[in-house]
Amino acid sequence: MQSIVQTHRYRAGVAHHFHPHEFQHQIQTSLASQGLSASRIQLIFGHESKKSLKDYQRLSLEAVEEAYPEAARSIGL
Repeated sequence: MQSIVQTHRYRAGVAHHFHPHEFQHQIQTSLASQGLSASRIQLIFGHESKKSLKDYQRLSLEAVEEAYPEAARSIGL
């Protein structure tokens, strides 16, 4: 898998070296930002506990940028 990813990365002209596992991180982030529950993500990716998901799920910058103004208004900023 690593070889396939690096071959396509090279052909696409992407300089950044990355591992196939990063796709899993990105998919989990995308699913979480679309509102899929941690329980469902856990089942999809076969994690034994939800605790392990906290290491993988990252909010996308876009989701944070969208949520910040509303949160700031709600506390009077």
